[in-house]
Amino acid sequence: MKTERSTPAAAKRPPRQSKAAQVAGKGTPKKAAKPANTEVSADTPPRVRINLSTIGAVRMELARLYREGKTGQRDIGDVSRLANVLALMGRLIEGSDLEKRLSELEQRAEDEQGRSGWPRRH
Repeated sequence: MKTERSTPAAAKRPPRQSKAAQVAGKGTPKKAAKPANTEVSADTPPRVRINLSTIGAVRMELARLYREGKTGQRDIGDVSRLANVLALMGRLIEGSDLEKRLSELEQRAEDEQGRSGWPRRH
């Protein structure tokens, strides 16, 4: 005959709650986040900000990253991971640019249709 064992740690644990309840702030309180480590050690490189808001800027950063990997300045595994992130960023920029252009065309078509009353046929 099996008997259930309960551990003291299990008895002290609060009941689990769903992610939705956590987000809504209901149930057991979440632990406060630890503050970010703001100390900079001597071997930590300085933080570099790179403007990656255009496809051209992402392309240039990919080229720089490729050269660093090719010359051995950066580990190939790091190059691969960073290149994947840059490729994703490029696709996101491309999609948002396309969305903006489509929205402008739709607005232009609505304005044209409103002026003439009826859609024009060619």
